[in-house]
Amino acid sequence: MQLIRLLPLLFIGFAPPASACGIAINTGGILAPSADFTRLGSAETGGVAATFTVTNSLFGGDFRVTVDPPVLNSTPPVGFNTGTAQYWVAYSGVGILSYAAHGYTTASSHFDVSGVLGALAVVMTLHNRITNTSGLAAGTYQTKTVITCS
Repeated sequence: MQLIRLLPLLFIGFAPPASACGIAINTGGILAPSADFTRLGSAETGGVAATFTVTNSLFGGDFRVTVDPPVLNSTPPVGFNTGTAQYWVAYSGVGILSYAAHGYTTASSHFDVSGVLGALAVVMTLHNRITNTSGLAAGTYQTKTVITCS
């Protein structure tokens, strides 16, 4: 009898956790050149994709994850023609009952994450690519991709 009186108090005192969306970088990628040296990307032979995880609380509601195209994160090598360069991003990933993917684009793109068992964790693969009709100058290139959750 005392247990029955206690149960309503337990449910009254329960409050779902506050909405929370997080992004964790799992691995950084590696850019490799194409055979004709007009492309540098993580999907080229020798390249490695970056990975990140989007997390959401069980009752966290819906969030939008925005992925911006990469930018150079360092001074380009001497001889690199920035005027003919384009910066591309592509991603794909799966979560519990969810899937998100976007082919290569030079524009920002987004996908939605639901907190109701739709995506407690979405593990994403991210590819960056630099193309340049003038070719790539020898040297070190580093890109940065901004990912936000709102």
